[in-house]
Amino acid sequence: MNIMKICCAALTVAMTLINSHANAALPINELTHDEATTTVYLVRHGEKQPGRDPLLTIAGEKRAQTLATLFKDVKLTSVYSTNYQRTIHTATPTARLQGLVIQQYNPRALREFATELSAMPGKHLVVGHSNTTHELAKLLGAKPGMPIDDKTEFNRFYVIHLSPPAMQQPENAHSPTIVSSKILRY
Repeated sequence: MNIMKICCAALTVAMTLINSHANAALPINELTHDEATTTVYLVRHGEKQPGRDPLLTIAGEKRAQTLATLFKDVKLTSVYSTNYQRTIHTATPTARLQGLVIQQYNPRALREFATELSAMPGKHLVVGHSNTTHELAKLLGAKPGMPIDDKTEFNRFYVIHLSPPAMQQPENAHSPTIVSSKILRY
Protein backbone atom coordinates (compact mmCIF):
# COMPACT_ATOMS: atom_id res chain seq x y z
CA MET A 1 0.00 0.00 0.00
CA ASN A 2 2.87 2.39 0.78
CA ILE A 3 4.32 1.78 -2.69
CA MET A 4 0.94 2.70 -4.20
CA LYS A 5 0.89 5.98 -2.22
CA ILE A 6 4.45 6.77 -3.26
CA CYS A 7 3.63 6.06 -6.92
CA CYS A 8 0.52 8.27 -6.75
CA ALA A 9 2.52 11.07 -5.12
CA ALA A 10 5.27 10.76 -7.74
CA LEU A 11 2.69 10.85 -10.55
CA THR A 12 1.09 13.96 -9.03
CA VAL A 13 4.46 15.71 -8.82
CA ALA A 14 5.30 14.69 -12.40
CA MET A 15 1.98 15.96 -13.75
CA THR A 16 2.41 19.22 -11.84
CA LEU A 17 5.85 19.69 -13.41
CA ILE A 18 4.47 18.90 -16.86
CA ASN A 19 1.60 21.36 -16.33
CA SER A 20 3.96 24.10 -15.14
CA HIS A 21 6.14 23.62 -18.23
CA ALA A 22 3.10 23.44 -20.50
CA ASN A 23 2.01 26.90 -19.40
CA ALA A 24 5.44 28.42 -20.03
CA ALA A 25 5.40 29.11 -23.76
CA LEU A 26 8.52 28.54 -25.79
CA PRO A 27 9.50 31.51 -27.92
CA ILE A 28 8.60 29.69 -31.15
CA ASN A 29 7.78 32.90 -33.03
CA GLU A 30 11.22 34.27 -32.18
CA LEU A 31 12.80 31.10 -33.57
CA THR A 32 11.32 31.23 -37.05
CA HIS A 33 12.82 32.86 -40.09
CA ASP A 34 11.45 34.15 -43.37
CA GLU A 35 9.81 32.08 -46.08
CA ALA A 36 13.03 31.26 -47.98
CA THR A 37 14.52 29.57 -44.93
CA THR A 38 13.85 25.95 -44.06
CA THR A 39 12.98 25.59 -40.39
CA VAL A 40 12.70 22.07 -39.04
CA TYR A 41 11.23 21.42 -35.59
CA LEU A 42 12.18 17.95 -34.34
CA VAL A 43 10.56 16.26 -31.36
CA ARG A 44 10.33 12.76 -30.02
CA HIS A 45 6.89 11.24 -29.49
CA GLY A 46 5.22 11.71 -26.12
CA GLU A 47 5.35 9.26 -23.23
CA LYS A 48 4.18 5.83 -24.35
CA GLN A 49 2.55 2.75 -22.93
CA PRO A 50 4.43 -0.57 -23.03
CA GLY A 51 4.24 -2.76 -26.11
CA ARG A 52 5.39 -3.10 -29.70
CA ASP A 53 3.35 -0.25 -31.24
CA PRO A 54 1.95 1.45 -28.14
CA LEU A 55 -0.42 4.33 -27.69
CA LEU A 56 0.51 7.36 -25.63
CA THR A 57 0.01 7.48 -21.88
CA ILE A 58 -2.08 10.27 -20.36
CA ALA A 59 1.15 12.25 -19.88
CA GLY A 60 2.02 11.62 -23.54
CA GLU A 61 -1.41 12.82 -24.70
CA LYS A 62 -0.98 15.95 -22.60
CA ARG A 63 2.46 16.51 -24.11
CA ALA A 64 0.95 16.19 -27.63
CA GLN A 65 -1.63 18.87 -26.75
CA THR A 66 1.12 21.09 -25.32
CA LEU A 67 3.08 20.71 -28.55
CA ALA A 68 0.06 21.88 -30.55
CA THR A 69 -0.35 24.98 -28.38
CA LEU A 70 3.31 25.86 -28.90
CA PHE A 71 2.58 26.21 -32.62
CA LYS A 72 -0.67 28.16 -32.32
CA ASP A 73 0.98 31.35 -33.64
CA VAL A 74 3.27 29.66 -36.18
CA LYS A 75 2.00 28.58 -39.59
CA LEU A 76 3.58 25.23 -40.36
CA THR A 77 4.10 24.07 -43.94
CA SER A 78 3.97 20.37 -43.05
CA VAL A 79 3.81 17.84 -40.22
CA TYR A 80 5.69 14.54 -40.52
CA SER A 81 5.47 11.36 -38.48
CA THR A 82 6.66 7.78 -38.71
CA ASN A 83 3.97 5.14 -39.15
CA TYR A 84 3.69 4.26 -35.46
CA GLN A 85 0.77 5.05 -33.17
CA ARG A 86 2.89 6.94 -30.64
CA THR A 87 4.31 9.34 -33.24
CA ILE A 88 1.04 9.76 -35.12
CA HIS A 89 -0.82 10.52 -31.88
CA THR A 90 1.85 13.03 -30.87
CA ALA A 91 1.62 14.81 -34.24
CA THR A 92 -2.19 14.73 -34.60
CA PRO A 93 -3.19 17.68 -32.35
CA THR A 94 -0.69 19.98 -34.09
CA ALA A 95 -1.71 18.82 -37.57
CA ARG A 96 -5.40 19.36 -36.72
CA LEU A 97 -4.76 22.82 -35.30
CA GLN A 98 -2.81 23.72 -38.45
CA GLY A 99 -5.32 22.14 -40.85
CA LEU A 100 -2.62 19.83 -42.23
CA VAL A 101 -2.51 16.15 -43.11
CA ILE A 102 0.27 14.21 -41.41
CA GLN A 103 2.82 13.01 -43.94
CA GLN A 104 4.70 9.83 -43.18
CA TYR A 105 8.43 9.33 -43.49
CA ASN A 106 10.52 6.20 -43.32
CA PRO A 107 12.69 6.15 -40.17
CA ARG A 108 15.06 3.74 -41.94
CA ALA A 109 15.75 6.26 -44.73
CA LEU A 110 16.76 9.29 -42.66
CA ARG A 111 19.54 10.45 -44.98
CA GLU A 112 17.10 10.71 -47.90
CA PHE A 113 14.50 12.40 -45.68
CA ALA A 114 17.07 14.94 -44.45
CA THR A 115 17.98 15.76 -48.06
CA GLU A 116 14.29 16.17 -48.91
CA LEU A 117 13.62 18.41 -45.89
CA SER A 118 16.67 20.55 -46.63
CA ALA A 119 15.33 21.35 -50.09
CA MET A 120 11.89 22.48 -48.90
CA PRO A 121 11.57 26.09 -47.72
CA GLY A 122 9.01 26.51 -44.97
CA LYS A 123 8.39 25.36 -41.43
CA HIS A 124 8.21 21.62 -40.85
CA LEU A 125 7.40 19.65 -37.68
CA VAL A 126 8.90 16.16 -37.58
CA VAL A 127 7.83 13.73 -34.85
CA GLY A 128 10.16 10.80 -34.40
CA HIS A 129 11.77 8.49 -31.89
CA SER A 130 14.67 8.70 -29.43
CA ASN A 131 17.15 7.40 -32.00
CA THR A 132 15.73 8.91 -35.20
CA THR A 133 15.20 12.44 -33.83
CA HIS A 134 18.79 12.71 -32.63
CA GLU A 135 20.14 11.21 -35.88
CA LEU A 136 17.98 13.44 -38.11
CA ALA A 137 19.18 16.52 -36.24
CA LYS A 138 22.75 15.44 -36.96
CA LEU A 139 21.99 14.74 -40.64
CA LEU A 140 20.50 18.23 -40.98
CA GLY A 141 23.77 19.68 -39.72
CA ALA A 142 22.78 20.48 -36.14
CA LYS A 143 24.77 19.60 -33.05
CA PRO A 144 22.23 17.31 -31.39
CA GLY A 145 23.91 16.99 -28.01
CA MET A 146 23.84 13.76 -26.07
CA PRO A 147 21.67 10.92 -27.39
CA ILE A 148 18.06 11.02 -26.20
CA ASP A 149 17.40 8.75 -23.22
CA ASP A 150 14.92 6.17 -24.50
CA LYS A 151 13.38 5.56 -21.08
CA THR A 152 12.96 9.05 -19.65
CA GLU A 153 13.44 11.86 -22.17
CA PHE A 154 10.36 13.01 -24.07
CA ASN A 155 10.76 16.79 -23.96
CA ARG A 156 13.70 17.61 -26.23
CA PHE A 157 12.75 20.12 -28.91
CA TYR A 158 15.18 20.89 -31.73
CA VAL A 159 14.76 24.03 -33.84
CA ILE A 160 16.97 23.87 -36.93
CA HIS A 161 17.26 26.68 -39.49
CA LEU A 162 18.76 26.01 -42.90
CA SER A 163 19.50 29.25 -44.77
CA PRO A 164 19.89 29.09 -48.56
CA PRO A 165 23.02 30.62 -50.14
CA ALA A 166 21.22 33.75 -51.37
CA MET A 167 20.45 34.74 -47.76
CA GLN A 168 23.96 34.21 -46.43
CA GLN A 169 26.67 36.74 -45.84
CA PRO A 170 28.99 37.10 -48.88
CA GLU A 171 31.86 35.29 -47.15
CA ASN A 172 29.63 32.19 -46.76
CA ALA A 173 27.85 32.32 -50.11
CA HIS A 174 29.85 29.39 -51.48
CA SER A 175 28.40 27.03 -48.87
CA PRO A 176 25.11 25.30 -49.69
CA THR A 177 23.51 26.13 -46.35
CA ILE A 178 24.18 27.66 -42.99
CA VAL A 179 22.70 25.74 -40.11
CA SER A 180 21.69 27.31 -36.85
CA SER A 181 19.98 25.25 -34.21
CA LYS A 182 18.67 25.38 -30.66
CA ILE A 183 17.75 22.61 -28.28
CA LEU A 184 14.82 23.48 -26.03
CA ARG A 185 12.63 21.63 -23.53
CA TYR A 186 8.86 21.61 -23.59
